[in-house]
Amino acid sequence: MAQANYFRQGDAALVLGGKVLPASGTQAAAITALVVTPTAGSLPTANGAITIANTGTPTVVELLEYCTELKSQLDALLLACKNVGVTL
Repeated sequence: MAQANYFRQGDAALVLGGKVLPASGTQAAAITALVVTPTAGSLPTANGAITIANTGTPTVVELLEYCTELKSQLDALLLACKNVGVTL
């Protein structure tokens, strides 16, 4: 059975997988944002949707859009963690 993850307000501790991470103490340095810079062309803009016509043989454009969507979701998760005082 999976452990619940939650924020314990009484002592401002984050509980992840049953392990208590207190709000005080030394934390590791935050993961820096991943910056992607194309040398030619432009990157797709994340819009929350991905369409892959044939998952057996996705195109380069479809895979690039997939990676862009994953990066967008990861950036949102890192920001959410930072906003509650957790640096990953």
